[in-house]
Amino acid sequence: MIAWLFNEMKNPEFWTSIAFLCIVGIFLRPLARYLNRWAQKQAALVQKNREEARSIRKKAENLLKQYESINRHRESDRERLLAEADAEIVLLEQESEQRTADRIIHKKQEIDLRLKTIEENGRQDIKNKVLNRIITLTRKKLLLRQNGGTFSEDLDVTVDRVLTALDEYIGKPKA
Repeated sequence: MIAWLFNEMKNPEFWTSIAFLCIVGIFLRPLARYLNRWAQKQAALVQKNREEARSIRKKAENLLKQYESINRHRESDRERLLAEADAEIVLLEQESEQRTADRIIHKKQEIDLRLKTIEENGRQDIKNKVLNRIITLTRKKLLLRQNGGTFSEDLDVTVDRVLTALDEYIGKPKA
């Protein structure tokens, strides 16, 4: 093998190959270092991206949990608000019914009062007419007495009529 090596040393292609290998070795070493540094930088960048992705994923999971919690709270708040609204509607309906009933009672009382006033006014009118009639008849009887009529018979009848009319006016039954 050594003999072959000495033989090859005499061949210019051998030296060209050696020179090529030396040049490649000289350039390959820095290139290998450069590629190694580049690969380490890329690995660090990938690691950094992975860590950043993990961090973002944790943040996203936390945000999702917060969102779900907020949605649960919103849903419970929504249900609570709907229940409160339903209760308020029932209360308003009851208040409205009560106000309507109160208004109806008030109107009925007003109508009853008006009817009572009208009835009393009507009674008063009738009583006034009766009194006017009694007064007129009494006056006529007294005028007849003055003009020569019988005193005791006419006066007794008139007194009876006055007492009857007064009893009706007062509202007492005849005794």
